[in-house]
Amino acid sequence: ISSPTATSVSTTAQRAKVSNSATIPLSACLRRFIRSESPEGVRWSCKLCQAEVPAAKKMDICRLPPVLCLQLKRFECDANGITRKIESFVDFPFEFFMDEYVAKNVATNIATGMVQTETSQPQPHYGDLPPMATWVKGQLLYELIAVSNQQGHLSSGHYTAYVKRGTHWFLCDDSSIVAVRPSDVRTTRAYLLFYRRIPSDR
Repeated sequence: ISSPTATSVSTTAQRAKVSNSATIPLSACLRRFIRSESPEGVRWSCKLCQAEVPAAKKMDICRLPPVLCLQLKRFECDANGITRKIESFVDFPFEFFMDEYVAKNVATNIATGMVQTETSQPQPHYGDLPPMATWVKGQLLYELIAVSNQQGHLSSGHYTAYVKRGTHWFLCDDSSIVAVRPSDVRTTRAYLLFYRRIPSDR
């Protein structure tokens, strides 16, 4: 789902098929999302050689917006129609580069303006990244600005949100808004991650 200012990419522990006690890096989810898959027993008729060949499918990220929304698929359904919530801890960074996960022609996209930018100033602290002096102009740097949390199950639950304002984080729970530590933001309840692109050439 995309809009002029935001893009949603579904990525998760669901595909990883791991236990709820496992810790999964967000980078592993993104790599799995874009990798090529060959469904078992599925073949494709090649128009060039007129032969039946194994089918393969692959998702590519070709265009990045100023605001990137990553959805962690927290629910799975078995063959009997029974749903289960996936409560694995996805270790997502406060800042990271998206270069590794976009299509190979992203450099061309940057040069032609297909990668949308914004004019906001970067924050002074980037704890999850190498020193700013090592950054390369044009890199796709994103900073976490909000997290939507889901508590409960598929049929019912409660939603809260962590929101960053300036250099401080806040927990929004209905009418209650309280300041929290950055270490409180990463939990197993994280459902939607909102990242803002920061120009890396400043």
